[in-house]
Amino acid sequence: MKIVSVVSGKGGVGKSLISANLANIIANEGYKVVLIDADLSLGSLDTILNVKSEKNIFDFFKGEAKFEDVMFKIKPNLYIVPSYSGEEILAIYNDELKQNLKNELLNLQNIDFIFIDTSSGISKITQDFIDIADEVLLISVPEPTAMIDAYATLKIVTKYKNKAFLMLNLANGEGEVLCKNFAKVLKNNVEKEFDLSFVGELKQDDRLLKSVKDREIFSDEYQSLIALNQLKQISSNLLVKMGKKAIKVESIKGISGFFKRILDLV
Repeated sequence: MKIVSVVSGKGGVGKSLISANLANIIANEGYKVVLIDADLSLGSLDTILNVKSEKNIFDFFKGEAKFEDVMFKIKPNLYIVPSYSGEEILAIYNDELKQNLKNELLNLQNIDFIFIDTSSGISKITQDFIDIADEVLLISVPEPTAMIDAYATLKIVTKYKNKAFLMLNLANGEGEVLCKNFAKVLKNNVEKEFDLSFVGELKQDDRLLKSVKDREIFSDEYQSLIALNQLKQISSNLLVKMGKKAIKVESIKGISGFFKRILDLV
């Protein structure tokens, strides 16, 4: 089992939407995946995934529910642990609860991947989820303030890990260069070996945002979407880097690609 914490330096980069769809794509490949909403006071994954639940992670932290009672099956192979909207959960969170959660995750049976969708920024809670994870995926956008915040987040990640994955949203081919620049700056400013791997980029597509409004998983609803193929390739790259088989991703080229683009315009 691998635990993957998904982080971002700032809000508004599409982290939760991407987390939900990465988890869904990997679950569609036959892996059993748990998606945890770790934005403890402003959870949104239940909205994105159109999940209604009576219990959430706050009930687990309060000791009023077992962990399996706050883990809900969305579809075959995919489960969600919803978060809570309200500041009360922040008042009770502490190191003991962090350890309790870690123990529960490590004791889960027949689960292949756990994706933890953290809150944006570098709060102590987010750092705890970085610490718990086996792998860290940083999501950013190629815009100056986001890049500055992403670098600050990476410096925090280096305190806990010796590697991380980077993907860009709303990008247009600049991802690999930015990743190399990040790696170079980190090498000059961090006193440890750190491997930053670029796993891909996602172009802007308004239907991704529409899927949130419609409470749909776009990786299920928009099979002709070029962005879906990009996200499948990112999922495949992640799987390979975590020692699993690559996903077969359909190539969008030539005549078939032309018709897919026509479909995307409809």
